[in-house]
Amino acid sequence: MIDLCLLGKLSIGDLSMLLAERTPTWTGIHPSDWHYLLALFNSQLMCADRQAVTRDLPLLRRAYETLIEAARDGGAIDQRESVLRLVNLLVALAAISDSDEEIDDLVAEAKRVALENVPMSLESVQVKVRGWRTLPIKEIRDLRYAKNLLTPLGSIANRGSRGMCSTNFEAWMGLLSSLP
Repeated sequence: MIDLCLLGKLSIGDLSMLLAERTPTWTGIHPSDWHYLLALFNSQLMCADRQAVTRDLPLLRRAYETLIEAARDGGAIDQRESVLRLVNLLVALAAISDSDEEIDDLVAEAKRVALENVPMSLESVQVKVRGWRTLPIKEIRDLRYAKNLLTPLGSIANRGSRGMCSTNFEAWMGLLSSLP
């Protein structure tokens, strides 16, 4: 059994260490508790000292990725939400980091994960976006998911080195304002 109140009192470093080591062994956790843990981590990350986050960046990333996977496996979140959370984590860490090498890695990974998980091709979206209001609900949801997935990347679009997906990425960024 986990003590959620006790976890709320931990620093981001201690919370991350605990999550990275113990999360895979937790079973039978209610979905709302997974949501609490995800929100707690996000809150602790945003309130943490920048130097502490930069120092523990690999641990923080591993802990949150482990937490996302466990919440997904526990039925609290689905695959799409787990990808959204991962992209948001990578964007947040890139924004916090002061290491050019880490920023390059995080930005490249965020772009890669987002572009690999967009549920439609760029060409398909370019056609569908004009008349999206007449599309079936599932396709509108896919367009909305694409927008939710790609929007956080706007804050780091000019950070890091340009990767091979740059042209494709910029085309997607150009479509964001047209997506529902």
